[in-house]
Amino acid sequence: MTVRCAQKLWQVTRRWGSASTAADSARLGCWAATRFTEDGDDLVIAMSESTYLTLVLPLKDASEFETTFPQMLGWALQDLGVADADVRAECSAIAPIRFEWLRNRPMREALNHAAFICGIELAYSTDLRRVQRNLNELPHSTLRPYCVPALAVRATFTARDGMVGH
Repeated sequence: MTVRCAQKLWQVTRRWGSASTAADSARLGCWAATRFTEDGDDLVIAMSESTYLTLVLPLKDASEFETTFPQMLGWALQDLGVADADVRAECSAIAPIRFEWLRNRPMREALNHAAFICGIELAYSTDLRRVQRNLNELPHSTLRPYCVPALAVRATFTARDGMVGH
């Protein structure tokens, strides 16, 4: 899987090294991510480039990232009603991770907007699963044909399966 990192996150992840042969996730493809600090907590906000599905996870070290990323992805997909087999397949497609510099300006802007809203959400709840659930209901004007990540993800998993759910 490829994670394209905005500047603050790139300063951390480029020291982690990168898997040179990482493949991209089965359906959600590449991710863009940024570093976000709120009240002393160092977080990563990651967004699927194809659906804008948004994850929020603690920023610690490379091994913690590789453990926490699939957990938060699994929770997000479960919260959206994606079938268990598809959740397992997406989560297993994460490793190994390749980190790259994020050059896509619209993705950087979407991440910055998500970080702003994340700060507001964290004022009401420190439950990262709840925060990311709310972020996935946030409309994005550049996400077509769906403007809401939750709808885009449901459509992505419905397209092949005929329906979303268990």
